[in-house]
Amino acid sequence: MFWARHRFPTGVRMFDCLVRLVGDFSYFYLIGNQSMVLGTNWLARVGGGIEVDLSYRLVPWVSTTRLMVRYYGSDTVNGFAAGVGIIF
Repeated sequence: MFWARHRFPTGVRMFDCLVRLVGDFSYFYLIGNQSMVLGTNWLARVGGGIEVDLSYRLVPWVSTTRLMVRYYGSDTVNGFAAGVGIIF
């Protein structure tokens, strides 16, 4: 398994908080039952989104919120996913 995530500062502010662009990539090598179920022995994911640094602003116990959209692909599997990540 290999994965990487990089954050790029934008200089933009939302709700008086810093906004960053986020890039995400991962590659999985599947073994055993996982590869039999999906019909492939690898799976790749690439995506992007925005991240807002909310530390000490709106909600004191939430430090960062991230909105991401990702594409998953392999020989036999294709799909998109959207998600929200919250760091406490």
